[in-house]
Amino acid sequence: PSLSISSFDTMELRYYPNTMDEKLGEPVRTYMGGLLEDLRSYAEEFDHNSESLMLFGNAGLGKTHAALAIAGIVLEKGYDVIYVSSPDFFSKLEGLHFGADPAGEEETLMQTAAGADLLILDDLGSEFNSSFLISTLYSLLNNRLGAGLPTIITTNITDGALLEKRYTEKISSRLSAFIPFRFLGEDIRPQKAAE
Repeated sequence: PSLSISSFDTMELRYYPNTMDEKLGEPVRTYMGGLLEDLRSYAEEFDHNSESLMLFGNAGLGKTHAALAIAGIVLEKGYDVIYVSSPDFFSKLEGLHFGADPAGEEETLMQTAAGADLLILDDLGSEFNSSFLISTLYSLLNNRLGAGLPTIITTNITDGALLEKRYTEKISSRLSAFIPFRFLGEDIRPQKAAE
């Protein structure tokens, strides 16, 4: 996905339902408008003391778009941003780890991801789960938290218990330090396709 087209200005609130939501006490559209404003402010005020964020919610609600919009603003501020798709990143590392890696590419990839000013790990939960994944993800989160470097994770897993079951208690305790942003609404993709 291109950073240039993913901006907050291209996220249209009309795709979020404007009906009253009992649990929220306001329409989803109003709620999402506020959430996207908060994420924009996060990006505009980004520095090395920024918090880590978890953008979660069902598929097709704009999580990746919002993460890329943050990346675009943070890059313009001169910070180093690494964006990876979780399944691609971990399968690549795993292939290098268990295959031939004469150039030490696995270590380089890990160091790059661990050391970036901002790491965006997109679509966590869609990758192949293995003990290699668990140990690699843990070490990545641990290194970044230890260095005080912010990470943004997007995931379709909306249930904390499920997250813990999938990734172990050690990892979910690291993720509990992330500020949660819950995306609500109905899948935007079919709406766009119908237009």
